[in-house]
Amino acid sequence: MRPIDSAKISVRGVLAVLLTLAFAPSLVFSKENAQNPAPAESSSTAEWRKLTDAEKDQIRSNFREWKRLSPEERTELKERYRRFRDLPPERKVELKRRFEHYQRLTPAQKMELKDRVKRFQGLPKEERVRRIERIRERRGRRER
Repeated sequence: MRPIDSAKISVRGVLAVLLTLAFAPSLVFSKENAQNPAPAESSSTAEWRKLTDAEKDQIRSNFREWKRLSPEERTELKERYRRFRDLPPERKVELKRRFEHYQRLTPAQKMELKDRVKRFQGLPKEERVRRIERIRERRGRRER
């Protein structure tokens, strides 16, 4: 399986697609059908009906984006979602906090961060491991 092009799929995109997957069964309803569902309403349909039109439009857009992904990209995103879902609650909170921090960065700061990540990924494995260990040591000292 080829790796996902991280430039093509942003963190925001991943989260948007994951949200879409949660509502995917309801996407078959048009706006009219969502307001007049069949008598045996599923829980996902009930949740869909609670959304605003803007939220529904965003989910439809995300779903279209999902459909444009290759099967390999979809598989990778599903695996990332599974790994996230299985994380301990405190780790999820930390990742969400970091994501929110990332969202507040300026476009220039985001570009600088992406450049730094690319440079890091280009380092030999031993050097990456050494740097990660150094970062963990510094964090450990700060938490004491």
